Amino acid sequence: MATAVLSGSDAKLLGFDPSAKVSAIIGGQTDAAIAPVPFYLGLLEGKQNIEGILFADFGQRMIDYGIAVSEDGLRRNTPAMRSFITVMSRAYQYTLDGHVDEASAALVAARPEVRRASRDMDP
Repeated sequence: MATAVLSGSDAKLLGFDPSAKVSAIIGGQTDAAIAPVPFYLGLLEGKQNIEGILFADFGQRMIDYGIAVSEDGLRRNTPAMRSFITVMSRAYQYTLDGHVDEASAALVAARPEVRRASRDMDP
């Protein structure tokens, strides 16, 4: 978030089980989710007005992946959403450019609860 010049008050990052993302958007628990945008647009049609911001629009070769965002969330957070997706696109490219170990270490450092959950799952 710091790379996108965002603070904790600009956006709150939550981890959702993929199956819970749709209900989280509909229920208002989140304004946006990283997701296959066309799938979410079709799934939420008539239930929630959402927009899609595709990673492809920011230079990534991902056909349908991006951020599915509620219209209200986009209206309230357009600069933050654009900053976030710009940084995410650069991070994806950096990882693809041969920095997989560094990217993995950064993810674990940013989300220590994931490391704990993973350790708890080990036999």
